[in-house]
Amino acid sequence: MAKANNKVTKLHEFLEKMETVPTEITKALLKFSKDANEKAIISAFAATLETQFKEMSKFIRYNAQQAPSTAIQDIEQLLNMSGIIQLIDNMNALLGMLDTIAGRLGVDGAVKEMKKVLKAIVGILFQGNPLPYFDELLTLMDEILNNMLSGESPKLKTLLSHCEVQYLNETTQLAKLRYASTRQTDDDNEE
Repeated sequence: MAKANNKVTKLHEFLEKMETVPTEITKALLKFSKDANEKAIISAFAATLETQFKEMSKFIRYNAQQAPSTAIQDIEQLLNMSGIIQLIDNMNALLGMLDTIAGRLGVDGAVKEMKKVLKAIVGILFQGNPLPYFDELLTLMDEILNNMLSGESPKLKTLLSHCEVQYLNETTQLAKLRYASTRQTDDDNEE
């Protein structure tokens, strides 16, 4: 990533911090887990989640190197305006609460916000044409995280699943709004 010309500094910072999230979540979950079965569940999914985050980061870095400077400027602006780097930094407070449902829901919520920013970055890099499999990758990441966060609790698993459905509904409505806005702009330009 071209750091010398300083044009992707925020993106680099975001990706570096994002890559640490699965490891930090895993360490905190293992610290608070008292049950051997729950620790086994966490450990079984941890490496996969870490790989997903690292590969996503590499994918974005590679495509950012190929991107026009206007796309990088848009990404930098998105990262500044979203406050996502600050959210990742503040996640440490949530990680200290993973022995509570509120803490686990908070971490889940923070990761969902990261997913929204990732989707926006990929949308910018690919000029609004989403990758056909990108939503599936984000959903897979979320399902793995939910398995780790819920451990042996069917109640928490159901609650996290409900949160995922709400997230998917929200992103679907956002896509519809974006489509309607784009269509309105196109109609206005034709007049």
